Formats: sequence, structure tokens, C-alpha cells
Amino acid sequence: MMTEAEPDARESQATATGGRLQATVGALYARVQAHFLRKLPPDILLDRICKVCDGRPASVFSVILRRLPGYTLPQEINIQLYRSVIAKMYLQGEGIEIGALNQPLSVPPCARVRYLDRLTVSGQRAHYPEFKDQPLPEIDILDDGQALASVADGSQDFVIANSVLEHLESPLTAVENAFRVLKPGGLYFFTVPDKQTCFDLNRPVTPFEHLLQDYRDGGAASRRGHYEEWVRIVKGITADDHAEKEVEKLMAENYSIHYHCWTYAEAMELVHRMRSALELDFGLKLAYRGGDAGFREIVFVLQKAPVD
Repeated sequence: MMTEAEPDARESQATATGGRLQATVGALYARVQAHFLRKLPPDILLDRICKVCDGRPASVFSVILRRLPGYTLPQEINIQLYRSVIAKMYLQGEGIEIGALNQPLSVPPCARVRYLDRLTVSGQRAHYPEFKDQPLPEIDILDDGQALASVADGSQDFVIANSVLEHLESPLTAVENAFRVLKPGGLYFFTVPDKQTCFDLNRPVTPFEHLLQDYRDGGAASRRGHYEEWVRIVKGITADDHAEKEVEKLMAENYSIHYHCWTYAEAMELVHRMRSALELDFGLKLAYRGGDAGFREIVFVLQKAPVD
């Protein structure tokens, strides 16, 4: 039988725990902020933040990172910073990164990455002229990032796919294959942009039921519709003849568009519903909203269930 004193004791314990957490966050944040305000180069700043956060719970890290004045950093550096800090908290062993392009994830020394893409580096530069003069990692595995056909089952300690799922015709197929190639206990590290802070702003959110249909038919039924939406809403081409020609051109090139887009809420729904839809057994290690007012993305770290 519960006495009246027990709830008070529990509340006191919870208050004390919360107070300790707040004190821990405050102390760590003061150290991180001191490094930040010294205007260190991004790579040194990253190293210092990682050392401060090393071994700390993800909840502590998330609070600290949210307090940093990230808007004072160039957007690309800010993105690389929090992605890399998260990677250094979780990744080790041998794994693959899908579609790294000009922003390969910086991983800790205990992690070895092989790069997988459907295009060679020269093919990437031809497909994406904006990357013509940017450094791109050499491709170790030439393969489709959705199918991962050449990657053996249960062979990877981690799979990285940053800003990739929205470019794939069947994201659920990609997720299914990522978990197929992971070892028990392996990690799936991926990000998706928040459509409210990028060029997808005026596009409708992709509902989960649409993803299920794309999973069933590989995206064949909706492919043209995605290109039409991209041309009319993102590129702003509304004249029918011009739009039709642009759609045909992009489809012939198999140009990599955002087939899908999500807000934070729908991205969380995607993660929760794909567990049952694909019969996957995994734990959510981290869901972090990174970025600033100019661009936001959601970073997920999922862990494949270990063998009992």
C-alpha cells in the first residue's frame, strides 16, 4: 500500500536528478562555449567539443548542442559540426556511407568507411555540375544505394545515409536493405531535410501510405508525378509545354531529385511506422533536429537489435 510520503519522495528524487543533469549540462556547456567563443577553426572546434562530450549521454549532448550559437557559423560548417560530433559518439568498426558526394561524414579514428554510390567521381561531376571543382571521395563500391546488391548480409557495423532517402524512389526499400547489411547491434545513421526550411517548402508532405505504395511497386506508378511536382513547384516552371519538356529531360537523365519530403513530425512517423511495416527490430538511439533558421534537418541513429 502506497503511503502519502512515497510520492513526495519520488518527486524529490526526480527533482534532485533533474538538478544534477542541469548542473552537468551547465558545466559542460560552459566548457564548450569557451572553445566556441575563441573562434577556433571548425576542425579544432569539433575536436574540442567531442572531447568535452565524450562518454556523455545523448540527452546531455543534445541540450549542449542546441545551446550553441550555430547561426554564427557558415551553414555547411554547422551541419558538418553536429553530424561529426554525433558520429564520434556512436560509430566504430567498419561500415559504408551512401551518396556522400561533397560532404562525407567525419568519423572517429575507430571507424573505417567505404564509399558507395551509383556514379563514379567523374560521373558525379557530370551529373552535378555544381560539384565540378569540389573534392569528392573516391568510390569504393559502385552500386545502387537503394538496393545495396553487392553488400553482403550482416556485414557492416554501420551504414551512413545523409540526405539520401529523399532522393530514392522507394525509401522503405533502402531502409530494409540498410538493415539487411547491418550486423546485429549495427547502427543506421541517416538524415533527412526538414521541408519547411529548404526548396521543398511549398511541396506536399509525403504520407507514409505513399511510401508503402512505392515500396510495393518500386516507385514506378508515382515516378512521373514526382518529376512533374519537382518541375512545377521547385523549379517554378508552370507553362505546360515547357514543364513537359523539362520533365522528359530530367527523367531521361535519371536526374536525382527529391522524390519525397518530410517535416520533423512526418520523419518521426516514418521511423516509428517502418518498424512494423518492414518487420524490423531496432532501437531509436537518437533523433536530433540540427541546423538553423536557414536550413534544418533531422538526424537519426537507429540500432539493429543485437542477437539474444
